[in-house]
Amino acid sequence: MRLCGGKGDGMRILQMKNGKGLMATFVPDRCLDLYRLEYKGINLGFFSPAGYVAPAYYNKDEFLRSFTAGFSPPAALTMPALRASTTARSV
Repeated sequence: MRLCGGKGDGMRILQMKNGKGLMATFVPDRCLDLYRLEYKGINLGFFSPAGYVAPAYYNKDEFLRSFTAGFSPPAALTMPALRASTTARSV
């Protein structure tokens, strides 16, 4: 589906549901981010008050106004603590 109006205008959303109550929402326009993950109506991630924000509304000076967070933000992969724990080091 495609969002109409607001900061999410034009964004494509893919929702997948299974018969056991799991629902996942992916956003292809944001590198196929997993924005929402719900189980039987219970949100398993964090969805910020910014809501869905299309890439056209991104503003590096006001990052938190366009950051949705979601279930697995790709920025987590560049966190120093995560990098340090997954990088082999020679002693």
